[in-house]
Amino acid sequence: MSRKHALSELVGLDGADQDQPAQENKSRADYVRRGASRAMQKSLGDIAENAKLVAAGDVIVSLEPDTIDPSFFVDRLEEDDLEFTELLNAIKRDGYNSTPILVRPHPETENRYMIVYGHRRWKVAQKLGVKVRAVIKTIEDIGHVIAQGQENSARSNLSFIEKSMAAAKLDSMGQSRETIKTALSVDDALLSRMLSVATTIDSRIIFAIGAAKKIGRDRWEEMKRLIANPQLSRIALDAIRAPEFDELSSNERFELMLKTLKQTGRSAKSRGRTSVKKSIWTASDQSMAASIQRSQTAFQLKINSETAGEFGDYIEQNLDRLLAEYKAGKETDG
Repeated sequence: MSRKHALSELVGLDGADQDQPAQENKSRADYVRRGASRAMQKSLGDIAENAKLVAAGDVIVSLEPDTIDPSFFVDRLEEDDLEFTELLNAIKRDGYNSTPILVRPHPETENRYMIVYGHRRWKVAQKLGVKVRAVIKTIEDIGHVIAQGQENSARSNLSFIEKSMAAAKLDSMGQSRETIKTALSVDDALLSRMLSVATTIDSRIIFAIGAAKKIGRDRWEEMKRLIANPQLSRIALDAIRAPEFDELSSNERFELMLKTLKQTGRSAKSRGRTSVKKSIWTASDQSMAASIQRSQTAFQLKINSETAGEFGDYIEQNLDRLLAEYKAGKETDG
């Protein structure tokens, strides 16, 4: 069968139509092609999304962007400039956002709305000066949190650290563990690990690094173990203030930070090992000997003698007196 006949059957043309002049056939074919092209511009995902909203009885309306406020719950560490530009170009081409955003009546301000999800589509509409297509739902904070978390987790591919920070934020707001797990689509074990990372690493360090989309759970936990050391945490805070730190991408900032912490940690261990001093003490009557190890933070005394136990008891019983005499001597020297 020719392409012409196949197209005729597709659009319901009968034999009489096929006998019309060639110009009329050409016009109809052009019309069909234009219609098919327009239909293909809407992705299957957008069509399915709109179908779900219609089936649920939701009405899609057009709102002025300046009547809408952002969500009270922030779950992104940074915006993806490439994705924003692609979305801007698509809406600029079509004149509207094909997938509506979800808003709720503002809980504190009359005649305004708060975004549940769809912040990027809203920001693009603001930038282009066009109305944003939206569905309005009256929902409570807990429903808001769950809907936003599930939508962004599915659509935006939030990184591990973004989910961790969102979990910590919800936890600080008093949301239950069940609510947090539902919102972020995680289980008990993963939620515990996320909260541990988000609460151990200083938030200033996390925000300075950013979303780090390519960095997974295991490597963030490695950084958490290192940064639990107060000294390394201070080093990390110093590192994020370096001018060259901001010039790197988010993933590169994480890599540099982890490398810095590991190298510093190894150097500290090495200095600790080399700074240990050892010596031997022997009593003048040769009745007792002791091996001594000292560093900046520790002093060890090991006595070798048949009477070592008795002498050890004596030292233990007189430690308070010895310490008092030591302190008194330092005050006198001062």
